Amino acid sequence: MKAQKHRLRTVVASLTGLGLVAVVLLGIVLYANRIGEARADDGREHGGPEVLTVTVVEAEPGGIERTTTQPGTMRAFEHVELYAKVSGYLKEQNVDIGSEVKKGQVLARIDAPELQKDRDHAVAALEHARAQKAQMEAHLTAARADLETAKLVVGQKEAESRRAASNLRYRLKAFERIRTLLKESSVSAKLVDEEYDRKDAARAWKDAAELGVGTARADVKTREAKVAQAQADLKAAVANIDVAQAALDRAELFVGFTSIKSRLSGLVMVTDRNYHNEDYIRPGDRGAQKPLLVLQRRDKMRLIVQVPDVDVPYCNPGDEVRFTIGTLPPEENREFLSGKYKVSRISYSQSQKSRTMRVEVDVPNPRRNLRDGMYGEVTIRLDPARKDAVHVPSAALRRVEEEGQKRVYLFVVREGKAHRLEVKLGIDNGNVAEVLTGGEAGDRLRARELVIDHPSADLQEGSVVHAVRKKQGRAPAH
Repeated sequence: MKAQKHRLRTVVASLTGLGLVAVVLLGIVLYANRIGEARADDGREHGGPEVLTVTVVEAEPGGIERTTTQPGTMRAFEHVELYAKVSGYLKEQNVDIGSEVKKGQVLARIDAPELQKDRDHAVAALEHARAQKAQMEAHLTAARADLETAKLVVGQKEAESRRAASNLRYRLKAFERIRTLLKESSVSAKLVDEEYDRKDAARAWKDAAELGVGTARADVKTREAKVAQAQADLKAAVANIDVAQAALDRAELFVGFTSIKSRLSGLVMVTDRNYHNEDYIRPGDRGAQKPLLVLQRRDKMRLIVQVPDVDVPYCNPGDEVRFTIGTLPPEENREFLSGKYKVSRISYSQSQKSRTMRVEVDVPNPRRNLRDGMYGEVTIRLDPARKDAVHVPSAALRRVEEEGQKRVYLFVVREGKAHRLEVKLGIDNGNVAEVLTGGEAGDRLRARELVIDHPSADLQEGSVVHAVRKKQGRAPAH
């Protein structure tokens, strides 16, 4: 009981102390306002200028970092829809949704026996073509041998022709000697007739030998033509082998299409399947057909952002990216806010409908916590803050139109008076504005100079002011 009373007295004392602090702070504020009002009244009573109480902030050094924050979508780095190339019945399917697959792994098989038969026929045709080639090679060898024999016969016939010619020359000389002797009555006429017959026989032999040489040479030409024909037949046989090999390759290619394989590297998973065993499968190029399987690579993801037209000129590969995924816990998003991610690629082209440019960021996914289709908020750092600029609250600006031109002014406090400066702005995000230049003849807005916040309509150049400071936070990025 005593302990409860003691705690009650402690709470009452604490509340009393807090109340006293609040009363003291309120008194200080009221006292400051009274002092300001007294100064203003004193100026009016003595005929001096009216003193305006204004709230001032310091012009902070540095410009505003240019950023763009847009929604982003996480997509698989590679997305493949597998269609069948041939028709047939789904014989087996070794994977299902969620299965992890390797490159080259057979995922499904299609039963197409007619393709196997086509392959067997192509194998037989190739063997037949090879046999024909061997046969043509044998024909060519035989034709070349016949040609060589014919050439030898030509040599024989030419030698025989030379012997016949030599014999004819001998018989002619012998006949002339006998005829001379007959004139001298040294021999009888019978011997002359006999020698004459031998001369005619020698001439006939020579004529026959020359004819045999011509025949032998003609036979060589015939054998050469047969060799050429055999060479052409062999060339055709070789071409037939090439044709048969191409037909076999095509048949084997279509047989290979009956096995559906994965061709992606990395962490690849099946995300969709549309058929079951014994379903009839048609080729994907024959009308509307769902893919047999859908594969996605998930060891690396693509973060896709559509950057609006106003930020497109400033976005480039290598720009720093920070993002969060709304469905992930804070500890997993912490890494995505580390600043180590960069813009990987941009499309360099804007959509005519949305006036946005596609930007992609490569995001490693070793923890497999990123899924295709996740949604998040992405901030891209387009340009760093300018060091030669200052920034002020947007509410400190006064925009007017003078002589058909839009001008921007702000007021600074110098020597207790309001001084108007015309300024040129950079980025203005509605909360904080970046001032690039200001004033004339070197009359610039300086860092840490007091700027009047929310200038009233009766505030003019040279107005006497009483400045009350207002705390100013950091300039948010644009």
